Amino acid sequence: MMEGGLKFQANVLDQIQDKITATDLAGNITYVNKAVANMLKKDFSKIVNQNVTIFGANPLRGATQEQLIHNTLKYGEWRSEVANLDPDGNEIIVDVRTSIFTDSQNKPMGLIGISTDITKQKQAEIALKESESKYRILIET
Repeated sequence: MMEGGLKFQANVLDQIQDKITATDLAGNITYVNKAVANMLKKDFSKIVNQNVTIFGANPLRGATQEQLIHNTLKYGEWRSEVANLDPDGNEIIVDVRTSIFTDSQNKPMGLIGISTDITKQKQAEIALKESESKYRILIET
């Protein structure tokens, strides 16, 4: 029964579109779901045991992986936008929610992060701002 339950849970996690990552307390990856593997274009086995810095980050467009780990450990949970990079160098902007997970004695074991891809929304916001700026210039002249 337990093995069937674990297979069911793994199947559910792999079908979630959000990216789910679990790490140890130092940010070394212990689990990712299929959405993360697809984003990185890597097999699960090539991701586990890597540090979260493999996701890359653009500090001008969001938090770094180091900030994410630091703030989650400091506050117990954290939320921010992060600009990750796919293997082709394309920016993927995600809304990341992280928290500490604990063992049965409530001792911190690691971090869990859930990321929602908001790239298209951010691109639409930028396009709208550019359009508004052009329109404003046109009106003023």
